[in-house]
Amino acid sequence: SIQQADFGSYRCLAFNGLLRQSSTAYLTEFHRPRITIQPSALTSRMDLRRGQSIDLQCHIDNEQYKVEWHFGNKIIRNNH
Repeated sequence: SIQQADFGSYRCLAFNGLLRQSSTAYLTEFHRPRITIQPSALTSRMDLRRGQSIDLQCHIDNEQYKVEWHFGNKIIRNNH
């Protein structure tokens, strides 16, 4: 099984006495992010009164991903 130490570049080198040819492959980790929205009641439904404020937070466990907030198919806030 793949371990953290296995990630990196690998090079294949072919040589026939006259010519040398090489190719490089890069093994990188693919990690689906775990995303949570706080307050957690919003994952189902939360009723608010008009004029009431709420602080929505999106937590993601992989910093390689960009977070965008959307409402009505429009971006309302960008965060990294």
